[in-house]
Amino acid sequence: GMDSFNVLVPNSGCEAGKLDYAQYAEVRTNVALAQEELLEIQTDQEQVCETFGLHPQLGDIQSLYNQREVSFFANVGPLVEPVTKEEFQLNSVRLPLSLFAHNIQTKATETNVPQSTSSTGVIGRIADELTAQGYVSGSYSIEGTNSALVGDPNAPSPPIDFVNAYNGAETFDPYGINDRILPAVLNITSGGNSLFGETWGRAVHQTIERSDVLNDALENSELQTSFPSALDRTNYIAQQLRQVARLISSRESLGHDRDVFYVRLHGFDAHTNLRSDLDTLMGYLNSALRDFVQEMKDQSLWDQVTVLQASEFARTLTSNGEGTDHGWGGN
Repeated sequence: GMDSFNVLVPNSGCEAGKLDYAQYAEVRTNVALAQEELLEIQTDQEQVCETFGLHPQLGDIQSLYNQREVSFFANVGPLVEPVTKEEFQLNSVRLPLSLFAHNIQTKATETNVPQSTSSTGVIGRIADELTAQGYVSGSYSIEGTNSALVGDPNAPSPPIDFVNAYNGAETFDPYGINDRILPAVLNITSGGNSLFGETWGRAVHQTIERSDVLNDALENSELQTSFPSALDRTNYIAQQLRQVARLISSRESLGHDRDVFYVRLHGFDAHTNLRSDLDTLMGYLNSALRDFVQEMKDQSLWDQVTVLQASEFARTLTSNGEGTDHGWGGN
C-alpha cells in the first residue's frame, strides 16, 4: 500500500476547482511534502496541472521522465464497474472483493480481475499468449510465489522459475558432495505404479535439472556495469533487478525469445513514520531503476524492455497523525 500521493503531487498551473498544491497541503497536513522539496516535471498535453512534483528522492526518475522514458498513470486501482461515492456508500454496485485488504487487493492487482480470487495472472496470460504465438519465453519470479505469473494450467507455457535475489539460482547440491542422494531422489518412486508418484518424480527431476541450467547460465552471465546500488545489501529491489539483468543477459544461452519477470519491494504500509519510510524506499527504488536502465542501455536492450510498477492500493489523503491508512486508487 504505497502512499503514491507523496510520489506524484500537483504542483502549479492547476485548473480551477481541481486539486492543486494548496489543497494537497491543506488535506495532507503533517504528511505533506513541502512544495520546495518537489522535483518538478512538466506536462506537454492537456492535464489538470501544468507541472507536477515528484518525491525528492526520485531524481533519476525525474531525468528519465524528462527524456520521455517514464510515464505516470494517476488514480489507478481495481474496479469492477464505474462507481460514484454515493453508490459506494450504498453498496449499490459491484465492488472489488475485500477492498483495503492487502492480500486480496494484491491478488486483484496481479490478476486484474478484482471480482475473483481464482483468476490467472496478468503476466501469466501474457506468457501464455507469447507461447501460443510461437515465442519461446521464460517466466521468472525473483520474489517468491505470486499470482501475477500464474498462467492457464492447460497452456503449454513454461513453468515459473524462482530465482533468489541474493544467490541467484540455487541448485540441489551446489557442492557436489551428495552424489548418492540425487539418484535416490530421482528414483524414489521406482518399482511403484502410482500415477501421482510418477508425476511427482518427473516434477522433482525437472526442477533439479532446471536449477542446474539456470545456475550455469547465471554463473556465465556478464553484466556491462557494476550495478552499484546492489552493493548495498539492504536495497532489496536493487538485488532483484540485478538478477533480472543477469537473466536477460543469459537469454540466448537459455534459448528465449521473450522473458517476463516479477519483483517486489516491501515496507510501504506506513500507518506510522510515513515521511522517513517513504524517503528510504524511494531512494532504494530510484537508485535500483537508475542502475537497471543503465545496464539495459549498455546491453543495447533498453528499447526492448518495459518496466511496470503498481501497488495493491494507495493510502488516505488525510493523515492519521503519524502516517496514512489504507486507501483505493493511487498513482
